[in-house]
Amino acid sequence: MSKSRNNLLSLLLALCMLFSAASPAFADLSVPTSDEVSEHEIRSAEISLQLATEAVVLLENDGTLPIAKENTKIALFGPGAIQTVKGGTGSGAVNNRVVYPDGTKKDGVSISVSVLEGFENAGYEVLTADFLRTWDETHPSQSTGMMSVALAQEEILPVDLVRETSAETNLAIYVINRNAGEGADRTPTKGDYYLADAELGNIALLRLAFEKVVVVLNVVSIDASWYEASGANALVLMSNLGQLGGDALVSLLNGTVTPSGKLTDTWASSLDDYPSTKYFAAINPDDPYASHIELYTEGIYTGYRYFDKYAADKVIYPFGYGLSYTTFDMTVDSVEVDGRQIKAAVTVTNTGDTYAGKEVVEVYFSAPAVELDKPYQELIAFGKTDTLAPGQSQTLEITFDAAEMSSYDEEKAAYVMEKGDYILRIGNSSRNTKPAARLTLVDSVVTEQLANQMGRTRPGVNVGAAPQRSVPPYVPTIDTTVEAVEAMFQEELELFREKIAEGTALDDPATTDVTIALDPAALENREPVYADGVNENVHEYISATTDRVNVRGYNYETNTPYEIIRVYFDQNGAAVAEEPAELKDFRVKSGSEADGAAEYYTLLDVRNGVLTLEEFVSGLTISELANFVQGGNKSPTANGQSAGGGSRDGAALSEEDAKAIDDAYVRGEAGETNGLMISSRLIPNTTNADGPAGLRLTQSFEHEGKTYYQFNTAYPVGNAIAQSWNLDVAYNMGAAIGDEMVVSGVTMWLAPGMNIHRNPLCGRNFEYYSEDPLLSGMMAASETRGLQAKEGVGATIKHFVANSQETSRALSNSYMDERAMREIYLKGFEIAVKSAQPMGVMSCYNSNNSVPGSSDYELLENILRKEWGFQGMVMTDWGGAGGYSDARSMHAGNDIIMAGHNTSYTLGYITDVGPDIALDEAGLSIDGGYPRTVATTFAFGTFILNRATTDWGDYKPDPEGKAYVVKTSKQAFDETILPTVTDNVFTDKSVREIVTEMSEAGTASFEEDGDVVTITYKLVKVSSLDNVSRGHQDWPDTTDLLGDPDENTLALGDLQKSAIRILRMVMNSNQFADLVEIDRAAYGATVEAGLKTFFDVAASEIR
Repeated sequence: MSKSRNNLLSLLLALCMLFSAASPAFADLSVPTSDEVSEHEIRSAEISLQLATEAVVLLENDGTLPIAKENTKIALFGPGAIQTVKGGTGSGAVNNRVVYPDGTKKDGVSISVSVLEGFENAGYEVLTADFLRTWDETHPSQSTGMMSVALAQEEILPVDLVRETSAETNLAIYVINRNAGEGADRTPTKGDYYLADAELGNIALLRLAFEKVVVVLNVVSIDASWYEASGANALVLMSNLGQLGGDALVSLLNGTVTPSGKLTDTWASSLDDYPSTKYFAAINPDDPYASHIELYTEGIYTGYRYFDKYAADKVIYPFGYGLSYTTFDMTVDSVEVDGRQIKAAVTVTNTGDTYAGKEVVEVYFSAPAVELDKPYQELIAFGKTDTLAPGQSQTLEITFDAAEMSSYDEEKAAYVMEKGDYILRIGNSSRNTKPAARLTLVDSVVTEQLANQMGRTRPGVNVGAAPQRSVPPYVPTIDTTVEAVEAMFQEELELFREKIAEGTALDDPATTDVTIALDPAALENREPVYADGVNENVHEYISATTDRVNVRGYNYETNTPYEIIRVYFDQNGAAVAEEPAELKDFRVKSGSEADGAAEYYTLLDVRNGVLTLEEFVSGLTISELANFVQGGNKSPTANGQSAGGGSRDGAALSEEDAKAIDDAYVRGEAGETNGLMISSRLIPNTTNADGPAGLRLTQSFEHEGKTYYQFNTAYPVGNAIAQSWNLDVAYNMGAAIGDEMVVSGVTMWLAPGMNIHRNPLCGRNFEYYSEDPLLSGMMAASETRGLQAKEGVGATIKHFVANSQETSRALSNSYMDERAMREIYLKGFEIAVKSAQPMGVMSCYNSNNSVPGSSDYELLENILRKEWGFQGMVMTDWGGAGGYSDARSMHAGNDIIMAGHNTSYTLGYITDVGPDIALDEAGLSIDGGYPRTVATTFAFGTFILNRATTDWGDYKPDPEGKAYVVKTSKQAFDETILPTVTDNVFTDKSVREIVTEMSEAGTASFEEDGDVVTITYKLVKVSSLDNVSRGHQDWPDTTDLLGDPDENTLALGDLQKSAIRILRMVMNSNQFADLVEIDRAAYGATVEAGLKTFFDVAASEIR
């Protein structure tokens, strides 16, 4: 599509004013049945474009940029010019079309404006357009699908083409692209992290032929050590800019917009200069643990924290760096202290004479090292000006909490501010700051008293990473011990210390005339978070109809017991500690279940204050509770239950409820919650969808004879969003996505992604923001607040925590000290939770100090909820609890298992559950003697897996199993047809065919006697096979259907607490509001009162 957009300047300038406030809700309230461009698509395109233009970072420029107005002809080269990467691969890839801010569109799925199209749209004559399009036709893009990495396609440019085009223009632009994605890390090889020989050759060739050469990096990270010797005139980091990336880039290159993006990571001289590289993922063949165990020996020294103190001479482009077409003066007007609050007033003036632009004010502090080692400096706050014309000024008043300058002391189990001088530094990059004030603290103080939770050698059974998972890829665990890993950690730590002892630190004398005393009394806070001690006790709520179970409280991850505290509701509904003679019935409000005329208590009753959620769940059966904790991909054949193979309760689902569930199903969603109790309890199913570069849904679908359209916008990736250093546009992006969620019927957005950029090779860095936790946390909080300002929708921050590599993300053990965990890897999440209260948190696949993230009580209950006050629900990443026990995950605070299992899987942890085989009065199976089986489709990003899920209960067939006998009629044996899967294709087979195949595998046999067929299955118990300790032998004196001890490991209280948190989310959804006919409300408004402000920026009028 070629179209002139000479009015882009006026549009972009208007956007700068338009987005100073949050976006209003879209008028659309239902999924469109027209493919016409809607107002919300146009507005979202405007936001995407503004974000993209503010994200581009100008790294080098000798005056070649902006492109001279007389340069109307462009010689454009490189794969990235035509195959421009809009975002990484995997579950977060948005199925967008392109909509322009003027309302025109380009049809397609998951497409973007290429750099070539961007130049053509801006009215340029691209001399190489035909060459690029022909090349594109013969070189299919590699950047699609899961676990894919697009490498350089090495070809030397045609010399004749270079010569011919250089005769018509003096300017060549060469676009280098790379892509990465979920499930795979990048590699330290040519064509990936390093430039290919052909790419270096092409740049040299262009430099010989053209007077001016601009290199554009359509990447998230790449080696830049080649640039100085290349002779190129300018270097531009484009990043991955979403659907309008080409237009945004061109507007920066030609000066329509002045670059204002800043780096969110340090770009080192060499990949080996990053302290994490040595043992990152599986790149080191001498690493005995490969990608299974990640040794974080650098501790808190990641990114600029390391380079500024120990390798100052190893940096090409520092953190926070970015050039402009104009110049700015930054003057610190004042620094004031009021108790805990520090306020710096900074005036920024555009001192150039041609270009208007924006500038970022970055505030750092240097802390005294008394007992604890400290980085040279740390980011504490930042702000971005409005667009300033030449000669214009604006003052930013930046206020932050002085206690945020604390460090975590493991010996004290507390955040502390050590006595001494705290130097406040202000500038426009980490290497271009000036001391603004000396803040003096005369006594060391504790600012937050905690308790150590995640030390390196804490008890954990997953030292050598995960056990073999139940789903591919099958990777064995490494046989090792905490002691062995700790010994290697200490050895590597000593080598790290030897290396840094020879390093080079920044040498910037802390000279300032401003000295201000900090008040220790205002900063000190010794009130312990764990005043009542640290325990894992669980409350169990019991009313008249509660299912009683005999399960001991025991954490099989750490081999520690816990107390089950029973709360009884007496006949008056009062909560008492001792069981009364008569209990209140919180199940049936009136009538009787026996005659089918019962009126049940509903979720609306909870909302109206008739009863509490604790009372409500006490009236649910174990089976009903299990329906909530197993989520997953909705399948129309799953009897209304979105979990893997469904629920046994689905058999009684009414046609009305089944239709309601299907109506709420959002095509392309990532998953759902339980929809089996819509009529009986007024509990709707809710949906979630992937992010974080937009809302990933199916673009169009058919339903009841109509075609519906879900045109969602592809925004810049997380790394690019952070490069804007603009919290307002991040908020606007969140608000726009929230509007799209309301239109589409999505409840929870599986984003933002906010893991730390520990190493530039991480395949998923594009989704994450930065190497810095403050920048990451504030960007995530802004997106979350914008999104949750919309009715009935919420964000889900992920992947909690230390998911810093993709090679073995489901298996790896991140091994680090608690200080590093808290100050670097947890801090961003803490900021997002405390300042935005996201509706959800997604736990990680990996283990942290030998405990799986999905089963980590210290992480999910103690830190997330008790320390930070998180109010939402926690879900696993897709694939469930990472091959571990769902019972352990629920006890640890992981409320819903995604994409979930058959609900019998949960029931098997709390009571004995046999195969779902229905019998008639004569004891014969009515379904051929085989358990209930449903066909489901599991969607994981772009990966589709068809499954025929059989409800074996808490058992599975195994040649070494015990006999389990079922009888059926010969007719049912032959005529009952069930779904099976072969090579990911559904195939219908009779029970006879299925059992015959099992006989050949040694897991079943059958005998025929007249009209009766006797089937003998060989079964083993699933819950007994989990990787749990056998050190706890205090099992109840009961046996299962195979005659073995009934070793149940899930307490009723854990099941109830998970259901409570899920139901609380449901009550805040639009689905619930619509079902019970109440006004929709924004989740953000319900949690707003307790939010913390980490820093605040007040901008003056431009003068």
